[in-house]
Amino acid sequence: MKLKNFSPILFLSSLGAGGISIMGFAFLQYTFLPFFIKNPQGLISLAQIPHGKLSIFNEILFRFLEVKMVIFAILHFVLTAIFIFQFFHWNKNSRYQFFIDPLKNSAFLAIPLSIFMSMNVAIGPIRFFIPTFAKNLQTLMPMAFVFWIILLIVFLWLQIKILHLSFITKFNADKISFGNLLHSFSLLMAAVVGAGIAAMSNNPQIAKIAFLLASIPFSAGIFLFFIKITSVFRNHFGEKDFAEKFLPSILIVIPNLTLMAISIFRFGHFFEKKFNAHLIAFFPAVLVIFFGLSVWYLLFGFTLLKKNFCFEVCQKFTPQNWGLICPIVAFGVLSSFIFSFFPFAFLKLIIIIFIFIAIFLFFKFLKEQFKRK
Repeated sequence: MKLKNFSPILFLSSLGAGGISIMGFAFLQYTFLPFFIKNPQGLISLAQIPHGKLSIFNEILFRFLEVKMVIFAILHFVLTAIFIFQFFHWNKNSRYQFFIDPLKNSAFLAIPLSIFMSMNVAIGPIRFFIPTFAKNLQTLMPMAFVFWIILLIVFLWLQIKILHLSFITKFNADKISFGNLLHSFSLLMAAVVGAGIAAMSNNPQIAKIAFLLASIPFSAGIFLFFIKITSVFRNHFGEKDFAEKFLPSILIVIPNLTLMAISIFRFGHFFEKKFNAHLIAFFPAVLVIFFGLSVWYLLFGFTLLKKNFCFEVCQKFTPQNWGLICPIVAFGVLSSFIFSFFPFAFLKLIIIIFIFIAIFLFFKFLKEQFKRK
């Protein structure tokens, strides 16, 4: 049976599930590990959490985060598998018409975006719970490196093909929306994975090749981010229904900024590890710049959306609503990075609040998605 109404944008739900799982991992990695464990090395694992010796609040919180990581990691892989199955059972004609439409086809990039997230979930939450995985991370690194290269090649071909269609197909360029930032979003997600391999691998050759290859989607992502966002604002400034038209995709700017910051952060670790660079002040400087910009844009975005936010997002569900999970997750993760350098209690509170908001919206949207079917 061929599906007619499938949309690749649904992969944002599996992306969101993976992101919520990552939020818990990032919280433990950057708000717990540097302050409770002497001379922490590498990524945190379950064995490093001193359960039974924590305060009651931390014990409850950490147990909750661990359960959340497991549930949302499973949801991520299950939803990814379901949507891949549905994608290949999508009516060929409907799929082709969707692909050749320059105003819609950027949604195809949600597919590799979700798969790149799978690699982050594997290296983060999955490795966190599996001692063998944690101990043999370097042994598995070449396999992850090869998989990432293959996925990167396929992804770049798809991304360039979609961009090429934008130049040879006649369409109304004034209708380009924030959804087109999926181009930069997916490129930067690919770069984050590659930068992570470059920073973590003990094999100098793998690390250097990963760094060089990661620079391709990273630089392309930054280039397309500024091109796309300039085009959208230039075309739609002054429209009365500007915010309503792009709800909630207007906030997709935040995950782009977060991925830029994390990529630069990991590139810095690569330079420290492979070239003995001293970048102690570099990391907080970069993170603070992107954090400040994200805070401003979050306030700006919600100011634009406040009139129609509750109706459009909470009552009127569309598959595009999944895009709201991404900025919430991104801001929570970036805040965890910031906390490792600026350990203020209000930052930890913000991260916890954003985790609960993301969980609430995820299950609300998932319920609406099932109703819609």
